Amino acid sequence: MRALFGIIIFLLSAAAVEAQAARPILLEACNDAPFPIGIAAAYRNDPTSRRVAQGWFEVAPGECLEGGLGDIVGDEIWLGAASGSWRWPQAGQADVRYCTPAQTFFGLARSGDCVDVERLTGFERVAISPYRSG
Repeated sequence: MRALFGIIIFLLSAAAVEAQAARPILLEACNDAPFPIGIAAAYRNDPTSRRVAQGWFEVAPGECLEGGLGDIVGDEIWLGAASGSWRWPQAGQADVRYCTPAQTFFGLARSGDCVDVERLTGFERVAISPYRSG
């Protein structure tokens, strides 16, 4: 099934680095949908298993948004997108589902039952590569 938007992720440095070493990641998200979407990312910023959620960055129809996500630890980030009732990935197709802050753009993503100030968000796992990847 074709996603309604394209995502390209690559490291700012093409040097080989250990997966546990923090390094900056540049994210480019392009929206092929006919409506604006918000992009969210969840990633590790230390060697523990906890995830930081950062988003919802709005991307207009037919536009791309490029920005840095800070220091990432590990070999993948999780991405999700939303616009009104539309969600990607869809609930049954999400690789992982975590509670994320509902009213802010930055906080911890956690598993379990969501409280009133959180929303359940589906994420797709995306491998980090030192080269552009779609």
